[in-house]
Amino acid sequence: MAPLHAAAEKGDIAKSEDLIEAFGTDNEDVVCVEVLNKGEFQVSEEERQAHLEQLFLNQNQIGDAGMQSLATAFGSGALPQLKELYLSYLELDTTIPPEIKEAQELSKFSAVHSGIHGDLPAEMGCVRKLFSVSLS
Repeated sequence: MAPLHAAAEKGDIAKSEDLIEAFGTDNEDVVCVEVLNKGEFQVSEEERQAHLEQLFLNQNQIGDAGMQSLATAFGSGALPQLKELYLSYLELDTTIPPEIKEAQELSKFSAVHSGIHGDLPAEMGCVRKLFSVSLS
């Protein structure tokens, strides 16, 4: 993953202590999910929607805290155009958040070898466009 920048226009890389002060962690994967959840994009609305149609979080270290941030993003309606969500090969110990029902455009969901356990939440039945679910 590319490094997080404190000031991208200057090329300044964010320091670990700055990330901890701002986000409570220096885990860049968790910070990225938090920024997606609460941050502001400096792009047009069309670009923003295009960026949020696919979310690949495979093989990273978001942990359960990152999943909670993702659930918050779903619940707040921050991912209305999300069509594909990939959460495979993670080291989680959690369930699929019921807030996923807010992702009404979701058509593909993959959480293979993710550490997600339990039954599919009944709320996933509200996601009418979902046609592909991969779990194991």
